[in-house]
Amino acid sequence: MQQALFEPALLPPTPAALPAQRWWRLQGDTRRRGRGLEPLLVTPRFLARIDNPVCPVLRTPLGARSAVVVALRDDATVAAGHLATLGPAAAAAAPGRWQDAWAAAESAGPDSPLDAAAWRRLAVLRSFVQPLQPVEVARLPLHVLPPNRLRVLSPVQGLQVAATLALRGADRAVRLLQLAALATGEDTRQALRVFVLTLLARCPADLDQQLPATARQALEDLWGDALLQRRWERLALRLSNTEAERLLLRAHRGRLLGNGWRPLDAGFATEGWDLRTAESAHVVAPIRLVDPVLVAGRRRHAADAAASAAGRR
Repeated sequence: MQQALFEPALLPPTPAALPAQRWWRLQGDTRRRGRGLEPLLVTPRFLARIDNPVCPVLRTPLGARSAVVVALRDDATVAAGHLATLGPAAAAAAPGRWQDAWAAAESAGPDSPLDAAAWRRLAVLRSFVQPLQPVEVARLPLHVLPPNRLRVLSPVQGLQVAATLALRGADRAVRLLQLAALATGEDTRQALRVFVLTLLARCPADLDQQLPATARQALEDLWGDALLQRRWERLALRLSNTEAERLLLRAHRGRLLGNGWRPLDAGFATEGWDLRTAESAHVVAPIRLVDPVLVAGRRRHAADAAASAAGRR
């Protein structure tokens, strides 16, 4: 009965209380669906960090009480890395396969809960937390960027995200052309160079002067360009997961692709998700994209745990 003392409705409606309210709602929803919830990282503080001012799927402002935290994997424990904050309509449609959402975009009509563009953004959002193969990533324009602290499990898709984020900053052309030079094999190197040149040509000149939410949508809208998508497909079909991982790691060491992402060791990529053994064995690539604060937070937690253990001894 102690739990009833902390029900969201009894908390004062202040900004500080909202993450706790969402945490209790997430717990209640998790219990109703018979799913587990990872308790170490999924905290009110974590939910505050994945809050968005704008729904990434609907592109509408998220009010204090309209935001809903959802898990993008139906087959996993509710855990950090596959949670996102969405508007109610997007949250209701969030469960399911990315392929189904992509197909729904083709048949979206007046009675559809989402319009075609929103279905495509939801499809890409779902795809981030799946271990896609390069042939699957090749067909996916980046209609939405990963929200804060979402993990991108495919190295090839990670390269797509990181290259798009690298358009921020006045030295974007220098860094992206240096990235292209890192590819091995003349065909891959040429395909990467053509892709980054196309990406640069479509980058708004005033991107760095735009507000963050506006700049984010401008980067996503670049992927509505058919030529950019064709050149991405040409590159992605020439990449293996291993080559994409190598490019990302070298780019990270050389600080070529900005600071909106960090590589995450494969041992942490799906930690706490409690996936089936077969899929866990399949997800072995040693590079993941995460928000930099999550990496720092994990290191702090490890240090705190070690200190606590030392104190007990």
